[in-house]
Amino acid sequence: MSKPVTPRPSASLILMRDTPEMPYVLMGTRHHTMRFMPGYLVFPGGTVDQEDIDIAKTLPIHENTRPGLNRHAMVEDGRAYLWTAIRETVEETGLLLGTDDGWETETTEPTAARFAESGLRPATEKLGLIGRAITPESSPIRFDALFFLASGEEMAGSITPNEELEGVAWFRADLALAADDMADVTRFMLTRALVAWLGSRPFVPGDPALPIYTYDSSDTPILKHENDTIERLRDSLLTRP
Repeated sequence: MSKPVTPRPSASLILMRDTPEMPYVLMGTRHHTMRFMPGYLVFPGGTVDQEDIDIAKTLPIHENTRPGLNRHAMVEDGRAYLWTAIRETVEETGLLLGTDDGWETETTEPTAARFAESGLRPATEKLGLIGRAITPESSPIRFDALFFLASGEEMAGSITPNEELEGVAWFRADLALAADDMADVTRFMLTRALVAWLGSRPFVPGDPALPIYTYDSSDTPILKHENDTIERLRDSLLTRP
């Protein structure tokens, strides 16, 4: 039996905004030609690389987000996950989550340059950590992903077509949860995000005990909690807070 692939550190960003009826969430469908999760409704996100680590060194972090990153980040500086989540959101949706206090950076990385040219600083301090997921060992492509939540009420730019996600839009959260083309792990994280959003309006990052959505040796979904207890997941649990 071959050795499992080492999961790559990655970050996903769940952006929500309020309406009188129900919160809406920003999602898109992965192109059917993609190797990983083709045709699935997902949040923007992607892999953390060395350039992300270097760029993130000057960016702020919310005091309630730092402890969770210290406990769960695979890389030395957890701020890299925050920047990766924002960068991937720009690349996959065209929308910038930033503040207008300006940002000076020497990097020529396209997304960072776009923020600087727009007079915006990536709003990394607005991201709250809500979950972690590790792809099963049987998968040829594996990620160790951290999921963040932030308000998408004030975004710069406009939704634009891209090579990874199609049909990017703001979906009513309760209807998105019922979508057939959504992986169980995505549905689980969206449920957690919705509970956190409804419990804190406006949303403020907290430091919750973080569940890890992972798998046992038979690829059965489980939750591994920070106190080392394990909860087997059944279909009825996937949409439960």
